[in-house]
Amino acid sequence: MLAIFAALMAAFFFSLTTYMSRLGLERATPGAVVLVSAWVNILTFATIFFVALPARLLVSAAVLPFLAAGIAIG
Repeated sequence: MLAIFAALMAAFFFSLTTYMSRLGLERATPGAVVLVSAWVNILTFATIFFVALPARLLVSAAVLPFLAAGIAIG
């Protein structure tokens, strides 16, 4: 159930970011929109996952590849 909730929240916030980016592109430069979008996504998802996930899952060794991938992409 937790994975379903996380997937739905991610889909909702990605779609919300896309919509807000379209509105923002009318009044801002593309670089500013990219930076704001990235920071909003990072802060939103970090907050959701730190609140929703149990602490034992966050300190598990299984999380390390996902953290490394996120750092490499970001």
